[in-house]
Amino acid sequence: MRLLSRPGLGRLLQRPATDQTMRQSLRMLGHPADLVDRIPPGGLEGAVLGANLPGAAASFRSLLWRVLRLRGARPDCALDASDLRAIKARTLVVWGQQDPFGDHDAARRLAAATGADLAFAGTGHLPWLDDPAHIAALVRRHLDKLPRPADRT
Repeated sequence: MRLLSRPGLGRLLQRPATDQTMRQSLRMLGHPADLVDRIPPGGLEGAVLGANLPGAAASFRSLLWRVLRLRGARPDCALDASDLRAIKARTLVVWGQQDPFGDHDAARRLAAATGADLAFAGTGHLPWLDDPAHIAALVRRHLDKLPRPADRT
């Protein structure tokens, strides 16, 4: 991803998405190789089609350029503790057991800084792909704890 973030080089390296490259991406995001077999029909195809929409690749490279450099994340894109404390909405963070973007300690620090509820579920960076029913139950439980707005009728 760091190489893709470099102007010019990213354009040379990035190829149109295929079923095979989407599977490779899921593995790089910490998901087991058999995950693709559990994605609902059309899910993988939808991801491939979305990745190949006109402008999608350039947009992705632009995002990477803004947040990454060759040595890692750009410091000016990082949220510090005061930024995280400013989040007022009751938040649920669902963190994959083997998310390559951060370990359990990073998830705990994020949750502590924001007052978020934290759940470890699934395997990789997109835990709802690993176990959608479990993630749905976590979200339902979280939403049930939130105050309801007054009825406006």
